[in-house]
Amino acid sequence: MGFGRPWRKPRDSAITERIPPSKWPGGWSAEAVSVWHGRRVSESASAPPKPRHLASPTALTFLECSDGRPLRLSKRDATCWFDQLKLPSSLRQYMAKPPISTVELVNAGMSVADQRQHMEDGHAWREGLLYPLHCVWPMGFSWSSYIAQEEMLSVCQDAGIPTSSLLACDCVTPTSFELVAAVATDDVMIFSDAGPGTTCEAARAFDAAMDARCAVRNLKKDVDDALCGTCVGVDLVDGYFLDVPGGRYLAMILTFLHLHRCRVGTPRQVHQLFGVLQWFDLLIRPKLSVYSAIYDFTISDSPDAVPLPERVLAELACSLCLGMFWRCDLRRRFLPMLGATDASLSYGLGASIVRASEEMVRTVARWAEKQGAFVVMDGDAAKSLSAERMLEARYLNLKLEHFSDIFSVRSKFPAHINVLEGEAFVLFLKWLLRSTKHHSTRVVVLLDSAVFLGAAAKGRSSSQLNRLLRKVASLAMAGNLQLHFIFVPCSENPADFPSRGKKRRARK
Repeated sequence: MGFGRPWRKPRDSAITERIPPSKWPGGWSAEAVSVWHGRRVSESASAPPKPRHLASPTALTFLECSDGRPLRLSKRDATCWFDQLKLPSSLRQYMAKPPISTVELVNAGMSVADQRQHMEDGHAWREGLLYPLHCVWPMGFSWSSYIAQEEMLSVCQDAGIPTSSLLACDCVTPTSFELVAAVATDDVMIFSDAGPGTTCEAARAFDAAMDARCAVRNLKKDVDDALCGTCVGVDLVDGYFLDVPGGRYLAMILTFLHLHRCRVGTPRQVHQLFGVLQWFDLLIRPKLSVYSAIYDFTISDSPDAVPLPERVLAELACSLCLGMFWRCDLRRRFLPMLGATDASLSYGLGASIVRASEEMVRTVARWAEKQGAFVVMDGDAAKSLSAERMLEARYLNLKLEHFSDIFSVRSKFPAHINVLEGEAFVLFLKWLLRSTKHHSTRVVVLLDSAVFLGAAAKGRSSSQLNRLLRKVASLAMAGNLQLHFIFVPCSENPADFPSRGKKRRARK
């Protein structure tokens, strides 16, 4: 840390926050207990890009393995990663901390000579107040996470781990799991189903890349070629499952029982439990549709304890009871079938399917829910699309005639088209689960409603669609399904015909 002049006087600065004197630790001065406020600095800066290829529990559910080929894990962690990333000199003046006097520094053991050595270039030492400046990217500043993630992605590139091998919700899922990786700011998790030793070799290459940058690793957190380990808060169990750590589950239950017994609590206390529940719900996103009233309750910043609404306690209890479905079996195979659903205001609901190889369905699932991704058949019916959109399209090399219509049902009540789209999808899931051979599978469905697709991929909605998403959640959890959604233009949607009362059979 260096010393210099801040960009504004501290009393006017957006980067300081004073702690009331009543809360000062004994013997501390006002300068000593003032803290740097990263949120206020962030609000004064331009909004950073969203960190790329950030690992999450949802991304880990894209992993696949099979009996006899479990996933092995090697893990590396950087020590105080933010403190290792040097802040450009031009930005340091904006990261000034509250002032401290030269006398206080001397009393703390820092001589005047030492103080002179730590002055920023262009700043002369003088007796009085000095302003500590961050020389590294500080935690709490909005750009720091983006920079830290980019730097770690760069290390992975140097280690021979390409972007095509990364697991994240914003990039295409890797075609093979012989060697894949997930990056979460300062953590790198390397997976492989190719047998013992593969992840160790990649981990050694990563260690060499870190050493080449003189980066410090946290050796205590190293994991080498293990079948069990913790990744972004989620446990890999026996190389086959993702699950919630038992200690965390117990802590959530005890916290809820305390709130339920007291019947009072602050919005912050509820939000802390709610945040943990939401994180693990990323293992099965439809479960997020459970929450509704809790959002309105936790939006308050009030520090006062208030009576907890019954609906809030009920949603927390429901979420914890449904926690048994958090366990994710990575051995689930892809159902060798592509489904498509649609709805129309003129008639009702329709759905179509086509039998396909697991490899083809897996390929479509790799594109699912990625920003801007959509599919077309062989392009014959996509003449309404612009040339630019056609270049972005993913081709299935199928014809509309290859699909069989499984139902064509007249709607029983008038409703918004997005609601009808949801009703059609729910009806498709009910049809799918009639056969037990469809249970415990990964299912890929084509949708032409961007609104419903976005809500279903997210897992919840603040609109009336949430009622339908709760039905989706109950069916998906009951059938142990993992759902993948991909957009298809209306002109290319095979379910467009049955949704208008024109039921067909597939042509050979």
